[in-house]
Formats: sequence, C-alpha cells, structure tokens
Amino acid sequence: MRAWIFLLVLIALPAVFASQEAEDIFASEAVTIDLTVSSDLTLTPKNGDLSVEYLQADLFFFPKEDDAQQIITISSRPQADKFNDYLRFRWEPPESTEFGYSAQATVQVRNFFPRVMKKINFPLTSVPEEAREYLKPSEHIDSGNPNIINVANKLVQGHDDLFEVVSELAIWTKNNVAYNISTLTADVSQKASWVLQNRQGVCDELTSLFVAMCRAVGVPARFVTGVSYTSSPLFARKWGTHGWAEVYFPQVGWVPFDPTFGEFGWVDPGHIKMMTGLDAEQPGVRFEWQGNANLEYTKQKVDASITSLAKRISPVIALEVKPIYDEVGFGSYNVVQATVENLQPYYLTTEIRLARVNEIESIEPLDRQVILKPREKKTLFWRVQVDPGLYEKFVYTVPVGIYTVMNDSVIATFTGKAQGVHHTRVDVTRVMNTLSEDDEKVVSQNIEISCVSDKEIIYPEDKANVNCNLRNIGTTPLKTVTVCIDEKQCSTIDIGIGQTRQLSFVQGFTVPGANTIFVRAKSPELSKSSPLPIAMLDNPAVNITELSYPAEIAYGKKFTLLFLLKPSSYNTPKNLNLVVKTPAGKRVFEIPELSDARPFEIEMNSDELLTGTNDIGLEATYKDDRGKTYKTTATAPITLTDVPFFPRILLWFRSWFA
Repeated sequence: MRAWIFLLVLIALPAVFASQEAEDIFASEAVTIDLTVSSDLTLTPKNGDLSVEYLQADLFFFPKEDDAQQIITISSRPQADKFNDYLRFRWEPPESTEFGYSAQATVQVRNFFPRVMKKINFPLTSVPEEAREYLKPSEHIDSGNPNIINVANKLVQGHDDLFEVVSELAIWTKNNVAYNISTLTADVSQKASWVLQNRQGVCDELTSLFVAMCRAVGVPARFVTGVSYTSSPLFARKWGTHGWAEVYFPQVGWVPFDPTFGEFGWVDPGHIKMMTGLDAEQPGVRFEWQGNANLEYTKQKVDASITSLAKRISPVIALEVKPIYDEVGFGSYNVVQATVENLQPYYLTTEIRLARVNEIESIEPLDRQVILKPREKKTLFWRVQVDPGLYEKFVYTVPVGIYTVMNDSVIATFTGKAQGVHHTRVDVTRVMNTLSEDDEKVVSQNIEISCVSDKEIIYPEDKANVNCNLRNIGTTPLKTVTVCIDEKQCSTIDIGIGQTRQLSFVQGFTVPGANTIFVRAKSPELSKSSPLPIAMLDNPAVNITELSYPAEIAYGKKFTLLFLLKPSSYNTPKNLNLVVKTPAGKRVFEIPELSDARPFEIEMNSDELLTGTNDIGLEATYKDDRGKTYKTTATAPITLTDVPFFPRILLWFRSWFA
C-alpha cells in the first residue's frame, strides 16, 4: 500500500483582525465626524401645580478644541449661547411640558498627540500650579488608598524614566483588570480601590484605577470623558461614550493614555474629547429652573458618523516575525520571534498581537505591550505548542502572524508534521531566555553571525563541524569579542568595521533528541547569539511487549497471539520486517516506519504447532538512516495438548521437516 501525504495550509488573514472601517479610522491622518448630542425633557407638576418662569440647561458634554481636535461647525436646537466650556440652552418660559435639546458639531480629529522626544526624569521634582490639582484624590479616584499606593510603588520601583513609569502603570491596568460590561460597573461607577480589589470593570473603572496609580506616585493625571469608535461585538452601536486619561509631562503637556483600548501615549482619531476633570463622575449637563415643577430627562443620546477620512499615516513602527524552527513535529514546541522597531523620534508604547491559529497554543498571552524609546528596536517572544492531535498523514504549513491596532501586520510560516523534530518546553525556554538576554543589551555596535553545520543530524559516535562567519555591520571596531559555542569552546577576536572573521568549532552531543546550540559573541558593549538546531539520533530500538497467549491449547482449537511493537528510541526505526515463526511456517509484516506503538492481534490455528511445547518466534529487523541493521526477538512458548493418534503421527513427520 502506498502512503499518501497531504499538505494542509492553515491560512490566517490579518485583514480579519479588525474591521476595514476600524483600520481606516485608526490609521488615518485625520477623521471628520458629524456628532449629535441630544436629550428629551419633561416637566411634571409639583404638589399638584405646574408653573415655570424659565428653564436653563448648561451642556458641558460637547466637543472642545485642542491641538488634535478642530470644531469645523457647531449648531444647536434650540439656539444656544456658546461659552468656553459649555453651551447654554434657555427656555423663558418653556412653551410645552415636553421638549428637548440637541447640539450638532462637525469635528476633525487629527492623528496627533503631544510627543515625548527625550527622557523626563522620574520622580517629578516640581509640578506647575495648573497641574497640581490633578495630584489630589477624588471621590472615585481614591489615590490615597494604601493598596493603590502599594501596587503603584511596586510597579515603578527602579524606573527613572517618566514615560516608562506611566506606560508600566497603564500596561498593568490593561492586563490585570478584566473588561466586564455585565458587572455593577456598567451603570454605577465604582471607586479605583474597588476596581483594584475586584479586578474588573468598564472603561471608566480601568481609567480611574490608572489615574489613581499615577497620582499615587506623584504624577498628575486627569479623567477624559468623550465619544469613541469601537468595532467590538460587545456593543450594538459603534460610537458611544468612553473614558480615558491624560497624564501631565513637563515641557510636553497632557499626553493621552487609554488603558481600555491599549493605546498608551497616544489615542486614535476615533476619540472625540468632550470633557476633562478631576474625577470620573462629571456632570455632562446642569439644569436650573424657577417655578413649581419637577424635571425629568433622558440619558443623553450620542449619534456619530464619519464624513471623510484623510490619507493613511506613514508607518510608525516596523515589524518582523520568524519562527526559530522551520519544521517541528506534532506536540512540539517552537518559539516565535518578533522584532518591533520605533521609526519615530519620540517615545512610543504599542500593543503587538500574535494572530490566533487553532492548531497552535501560546504559553504567553497573545497580546503583548512594548515600550520603545525614540528609534529603539526590541524583540518579543512567544512559546507555542503545535497540537499533538493533528492528522498524521497531513503536513501542516502553520502561519505565525503579528499585527497592531492599526492593522500593520507581517506573517511567516513553519511546517508541522508527524515525523518532525520534537522540541520540549524546556528546550524552547532556554532558547527564548538566551535570545532575550541579547535583546536586553544596550548595543552601540552591531555584529552579524552566520553559522552552518556540516551535519543536521548526528549519531552518538559523530561530531558536527560548525563553521561561523562573524561580520561587523556597525560603525565601531569590535575589540576583544569573546565567541563561544554553548559557552564551552571560546575564542577571543577583534573585528574591524565591515570586516568578517571566520571561526570553526567541533560539537558533539550525549543526549538524543532535538538540540539547539548557540554561538554567542559577547563583550561589555554587546551580546549577540545565533541558534543552530542539530538533532542527535540514537541507535533505533524496538521492544516487543505485552505478549499475551495461552500457555496450553488443545488440538483443533484456534487461539490469538497479542503483542505490542513499540519504538524505544528517539530515532525512528525504518524498513521494519516483523517475522512470526511457527513450526508450520512464518508470517511476515512490513512497516516502512515505526513512529508509534503498534498493536498486533494474530489469529492462529493449533494445527500450526507440534505436539508438546512450541516456541513461537517473533523477530523484528529494522534499519537506521545509514542503512545499518538492528534486530529484536521474543518468544511465546505454547504447549499443544489433546492431540489424537493419527494427527500425532502427522505432526511427528512434520517435526522432521521443521
């Protein structure tokens, strides 16, 4: 029988990670939006009487102009007087008991935010008068709570860069507080201390906790109430009220942070700022009237629609992704390595997401945040495991893709197959830790390492010759660089600018399996590693186990011989021939590769035996990749009983030939 291998490609399309409309909004230089805020009012009698001389409504919940937001047009119904922070509607007197108000604005929101261009020292030694108010605790932002102070201090301990401090607080809030619209927080805003204790809430609660932690470490922060766009399936409407924060940076100003959306140091132009304040609970409208009446009003309704989009912004970051191993077996682990480079001259914190693929599972969270200094490059790692239950006759091309909220994305692939190399979790953790150590170095010089082995697979008695080229791709001569293979064999070299040095190593292994060796170049200024996978194959071995058979069998009866043919080596036995011998002859089974245990159930007749004790022989011969032959044997002693006279004579003659 011919074994057919099928190729199965698992396709992940970055375009489905976010809706096209969301991508257009988040990545546009500017978005023009028509916005309407409205509410219905009803006057009812008070103590049986209804008389009102005037009614006044001051609407604070409407768009404000700043560096990122321009009001193109604004109108109202009825006509309102415009003040600095609010619109004033006035009915003198109201002509009806049922009426309402609405404010319409066309707003252009730019993809702009105050840039932090250089390091600002933390803790802050001075805060200007206009920002000091936002260091105080408030009703819902209880920054003086001991638990909030304790957590915030632990998170910022050892940091002296303000942008990094604020980003760490925002990242912790997003990753440790679950967004839960079904909780009490959906209707009644909870205190920051409650959110810290219960670890759940909606946007207001996440923002309140983040602002409280900023204030707890002496950083002014204020609450922003506005309108935002979302493509989340949790919400029936795409536009709705939303809360985020602004944090004060000396010599820069108020910088936006949205811990709910994962936008740290910036917000997308789907955010329309309406109000800022000390606390999360800020009145969006205030009513005043004179007369004998009660006032009922509906919750303010927000309607928004996009009228135009500007061109897409230039890329803010550059992404690269690759798997460490190009081919692995089912159930094996692999490492996904992503490189994120800040292309801008200012600080940036961005969220990178590993695309979800059903056939692999990540140990690390899919969403990762990375804080980048101007022009800085960092590396992220995910350890992933291939599903061990995949169909063994398929070869899977597994995509590994990363993407951002702006839908910048890159994809690479690796192959998964039943006979692929199996890397353990311990192995890939060591690989990840080694590569992470390189990334933590502050490198002013750079080196490129390229290594090849003359053998991808070796046996216990073999050694691999590893040849490496080390090239200085930086702008500084490299002096006294120590180059080691697996931290054992080392050489110290100098490499001039643009020069290449060649080194050779001889490497052997004692433990069978998938091995990753590292060639590492180190000096006080740099650390660079090059992983090189080499598999060590032991001699193939097969066990014949779980033998089951009757000790005695009466003549004329049938019986079953049961056993398990099981590989006991890392190296897969190949071209296996199994011979089952009886006095009457033999049966032969051919197995191209014995990758897993294989049960046998052989129906036999007693007339295949001789009178007395019979040793049924089992012999398995098999080969390795080099063609070397190995053998495993076993016997099953069975006594034939109750043989009649004439069959006994026939069996006696057979014994001569046997």
